[in-house]
Amino acid sequence: MQRKVRVFTMLIILALLFVGVSSLAAQSSIDGSGWWTNFTIQNTTSTTATVVTTGYNPTTSDTYSNNTVLNGNTSVIFHPGLSANCPATVNTANSGCRIGLSPSLPAGFQGSVVVSSDSPVVAVTALNNNSSGSVGASTGAARSSYQGIDGSATDTTLYFPTVKRDFSGQSTVFFIQAAGADANVTITYKMNDGTTHTQTQLISANKMFAFSPASATPAVQSCNGGNGGGSAVAACFGGATVTSSSGPIAGVVVEYIDGASVANYVLASRGLTTNDAGTELIAPAMKNDFNDATTGATILNTTNSIATVDITSTITNVSSGCSASVGDVFTQQVTIPGNSSIVVNRFQGNTGTGHPNCTFYTMKAESNQPIVMTVNENREYLGATVKAVYAGFNVASATDTLFFPLSKEYFNGQTSGLSVVNAGVSATKITATFTCDSGVHVVETSSNVASGAAVSFFNLSGGASGFTAVSGGMPPAGVKCSVVMTSAGGQPLVGLGQESDRNATDGVLDITNYEGFNQ
Repeated sequence: MQRKVRVFTMLIILALLFVGVSSLAAQSSIDGSGWWTNFTIQNTTSTTATVVTTGYNPTTSDTYSNNTVLNGNTSVIFHPGLSANCPATVNTANSGCRIGLSPSLPAGFQGSVVVSSDSPVVAVTALNNNSSGSVGASTGAARSSYQGIDGSATDTTLYFPTVKRDFSGQSTVFFIQAAGADANVTITYKMNDGTTHTQTQLISANKMFAFSPASATPAVQSCNGGNGGGSAVAACFGGATVTSSSGPIAGVVVEYIDGASVANYVLASRGLTTNDAGTELIAPAMKNDFNDATTGATILNTTNSIATVDITSTITNVSSGCSASVGDVFTQQVTIPGNSSIVVNRFQGNTGTGHPNCTFYTMKAESNQPIVMTVNENREYLGATVKAVYAGFNVASATDTLFFPLSKEYFNGQTSGLSVVNAGVSATKITATFTCDSGVHVVETSSNVASGAAVSFFNLSGGASGFTAVSGGMPPAGVKCSVVMTSAGGQPLVGLGQESDRNATDGVLDITNYEGFNQ
């Protein structure tokens, strides 16, 4: 019996060193130097997966490929600056080894990748500019992660809640990929001053095109480093909708520092589809000046009608001396005009009446119209400014199994925290299976996680409380892993992976987030 091939598309942006960006080049790319991307592919089944990876040059017919067999629950990494070291068949003992593409990607490559497999796989991509092997810049500290986009997550309409053109010194560029067939694509920017701007491009199958607000008709107004009177009214701040009149598309937005020579932070997130839009969304990790970190949720109304949104903030942790307690709930109602976006954060005063500025919390947004949401985090950490972004989760799409292709336990100074929310109606234990360089480690929460509550699998090698090692012991320090999360009672879960730099002696790299995969 022939096995059904399941294809997902994954955008790879700036896959190798990108030298000497001019003002013209920046219209279709991002400012700065040293940019490169790596990605991790995880087999989410217990059976083997034959995986074919193909890179596409957007302006030529050149392609770059790799074939690998992944045994069950294993993963591989592509890193353009380090030599490949994977065997032809990857087993648990060498999960997380590196694959290469043939021929190698040329310097300055900016293109797309398609990964196909005869078993379900997921992937996560990281955009970086730090020095690693033969790529990056010696003073680079920026990085950001985003989901590889499964074929089921492509669509003919994509939503991006945040658009910037030199808004407080930051701009966005949108990398759109034709997912399997030619796509005639139009991007429409709806800015917060009420203006509309568009750009149309025919994109060949599996290739990508970079859209910039500066290239729209008419061009989106620049704020020249200012905020244009604030996000609520700025001509340089808004949201975007991307449509295809033919084939399905996938997309990633990258937010960068205008004019940076070597950036110290960058933000990247995938485009949101109609499956991501819903009337009940969850953000697992929100912060109101929690240990010097603050988040802002940008919510986009995907309809022409006014959306009335009820915000519920449930406290999961507090800073020292905070007036709130774990379990406290704060509520607020906001309204969003049709096809427009608003920001919810402590500076806008709309995270919940009486909500103090010292909390870590989960946020639920319930709306009478379908909405999508992204969350930006800003933190002062070890003397550096670090930032990260992730997408809010549609509760209707939550499942009882989550996959995280890459988690690090103090690996080369980096470690991950996996924040998982019980999106169901009943309390449940959550079990995590870590497949690591050191073997397989099964870890369970010591007690049930309440409905709507979050738990963070963090510092397991350091003796974090609240967890029990079921088998294999806790993951030790110095390993990288792929992770599967399940709920004991079948309750739906959503989750977020955040990686941070724990080694202050070599300079601080940016933090990076990606959304866990529901299957």
